Amino acid sequence: DFGEYQTKAGDRLLLVRPGTLSAGDMFKAAQEENRILAWVLRLVGVVAMFIGWMLMMRPLVVLADVIPFLGNVIGAGTGVVALLVTAVVAPIVIAIAWLWYRPLVSVGVLIVGGAVAYGIRTLAARRHARAAPAPG
Repeated sequence: DFGEYQTKAGDRLLLVRPGTLSAGDMFKAAQEENRILAWVLRLVGVVAMFIGWMLMMRPLVVLADVIPFLGNVIGAGTGVVALLVTAVVAPIVIAIAWLWYRPLVSVGVLIVGGAVAYGIRTLAARRHARAAPAPG
C-alpha cells in the first residue's frame, strides 16, 4: 500500500520509486533532483537574460548592417557587451532572489558579482590607458 508522508510542517509527501528503498534514500534522491533542477533553471535564467540583452541591442546591429562589414563588427561588439552586462546583472538578480532565505549566500553572490564588475572596469581602464596616445 502506498501512503502519503505527513511532515512536521503539515505538508503531505508522496514519493514513489521503483524497487525497495528506505525513506532516507528516497529523501536523498528527491533532494538531489531538486538541486539539479534548481541549477538547470538558474542556467536557463542566465541564458535567457543574455538573449534578452542581445535582443535589446539588436536594433543597433540592424542599423549598422547597411554597411555589411560594420554590421558584423557591431554585432560582435553587442554580443560582448551583452555577455558583460549579463555577468554583472545575473549575480545581482540571483542575490536578490536569495536574500530572504539565504542571506549569507546572497551577500557572497553580491561580492562575487561586484568583483566581476570591478575586474571588468579595471580591465577596460587598462585597455583605454594603453590605447590613449602619450601626451607631448
